[in-house]
Amino acid sequence: MKMHRYIAAILVFGLAQFSWSSPIMVKTPTMEQGKQTLQYGSPSSAGMDGRVNELIDQVVEASLAARETSGAVVLVARRGVIVHEKAYGYRSIIPTQEKMTTDTIFDLASVTKCVATASAVLKLVELGKVRLDDPVYKYIAEWKNAPEEKKTLEDIDKLKRFVRQGLVKIEPGFTVSENTSTSAIALLKSAKEKPTELWKRLWSQGDLRLAEKFFDDYVAARTYDREAVTLKHLLTHTSGLDAYDNYYLKFPARHARQAIVQNIAQRPLRAPAGKQFIYSDLGYITLGEIVERVSGMSLDAFCRKFLYEPLGMKDTMFNPPPDLHPRVAPSEWRVPPAGAKDAAVKQKYMIRGEVHDGNAFVQDGVSGHAGLFSTAHDLAVFVQMLLQGGSYGNARVFSPLTVRAMTTPQVKLDDGTLRGYGWDVSSSYSSLRGDIFRTGFGHTGWTGTSIWCVPEENCFIVILTNRCHPDGSGNVSALRAKVANVVAASIIESDSEPNAQDE
Repeated sequence: MKMHRYIAAILVFGLAQFSWSSPIMVKTPTMEQGKQTLQYGSPSSAGMDGRVNELIDQVVEASLAARETSGAVVLVARRGVIVHEKAYGYRSIIPTQEKMTTDTIFDLASVTKCVATASAVLKLVELGKVRLDDPVYKYIAEWKNAPEEKKTLEDIDKLKRFVRQGLVKIEPGFTVSENTSTSAIALLKSAKEKPTELWKRLWSQGDLRLAEKFFDDYVAARTYDREAVTLKHLLTHTSGLDAYDNYYLKFPARHARQAIVQNIAQRPLRAPAGKQFIYSDLGYITLGEIVERVSGMSLDAFCRKFLYEPLGMKDTMFNPPPDLHPRVAPSEWRVPPAGAKDAAVKQKYMIRGEVHDGNAFVQDGVSGHAGLFSTAHDLAVFVQMLLQGGSYGNARVFSPLTVRAMTTPQVKLDDGTLRGYGWDVSSSYSSLRGDIFRTGFGHTGWTGTSIWCVPEENCFIVILTNRCHPDGSGNVSALRAKVANVVAASIIESDSEPNAQDE
């Protein structure tokens, strides 16, 4: 039953403000209604309580007062109707104060992953250029194991067998000794090296490290086969790659893309492909490179041609031109990296109009993990396109089946993590959906940006903040969840079908 939704609305809006009569109905957008575009209207025209705007104002103003962010733009839409679009606080505090405006352009940070990179990869799939089960090395040859690496992997695997069968004993303190109590003489005789000699050689070569607590942990890290990693693993953050590396300190001179891609290709994996969720910037840097190698276009040019221009998203781009910089929300200070002689950054300055993320910065502002800029309204168009099965106005960007693959679970891990192709469905990163919405998809960005969409209610929320301005100290996690709760509780005409759990 839908009774729990009425109760939630009463708790938020008050009994006196609540009406049991149905509001004016607006036909729900469907995948067949591709030509529908977003319109502005009242909350009641979208089946929502009229006090939702006032409550959103209160939540955001409280966040500003608590100095969780300097400013924000919040946009809420339902059933194709924008019911709330408002700017709060300041776009800039340093060096001058500027009021926030609804057309402010924000550095999206990791929202780049879904609105640009994953979407570009799925477009390549639709064009017949790539398959998601293809190994990464098919497109980036550096991912193939070199002959000497294969030999090392075989040696380490052999050493693990020795340990399991008792031919090598790992003593406390990680010393090694022969275990003469074993009877597995045949294996010992078949080896070209004695087990302890193999251990010592691998150790001296640097192929074994005492970085982890137990032997199996640090030996296994070198036996995870990166040739098994596919595009699907990269899209769903299950490749086993590390989460991050400070490449802007290792390669500070810019034009560093190929050096970074090469480094990622040679890194040992932290987990076997497909087994563990490790949210990875490195995986999406790799995907951005694949888009460019396959398409023959830069990532920004590809996204502009196949995604943003068809949708009329004129304020969505990498590297905004100087004439748009006055509309861009600044982030924080960029400082020269200590000890770097050839760094592109020579002196401290406030970042504005260029990407905040250091690793994207040294890739000239265009990377698969960060670098995209946009406005709340442009993002609303993009999300509405997804809600309408890949089409918006006269443009069809994706097939409805592609949209479904992007926004519904494609992997389910033992810890309950659910990921679509590029979009989060349910994971440790899903707190932005709040406490009432039970489903949906979305993404966040480090700079304070976020999207959460609930298809079963034909509703979405875009929150863009400059929470890192001017010193990187803001935090809008609570703001996101509170706005989501207010929006969910304002829905008094539910579009979703109740399930057994509701009854």
